[in-house]
Amino acid sequence: MWRLAVGMIRPKATLDAEGVRFRMVSEKPADFQEQFVPWDQIAAIRHRRMGNNQFYSVVTKDNLVIAFDGLAFFRSRTLAQRISARAGIAIEELK
Repeated sequence: MWRLAVGMIRPKATLDAEGVRFRMVSEKPADFQEQFVPWDQIAAIRHRRMGNNQFYSVVTKDNLVIAFDGLAFFRSRTLAQRISARAGIAIEELK
């Protein structure tokens, strides 16, 4: 049961025909937020490397920023590449 409970509170991203749905967990394990972004509303996908971690952010046309890193998602690079391919937008490298 513990493994099932921990799996339910982890961040999650679901890609479907309409867009991408993020479920992000806040500091309280029982508190999470869901955010849906349609494919045509994605303005940019950004990548920044800081130390040993990769940071990605999905920016919408109304300036909403959804940020994630390798600690939130197991394969954050693959997730960013899949979002980039579906939205038809290249990943911007930030320094």
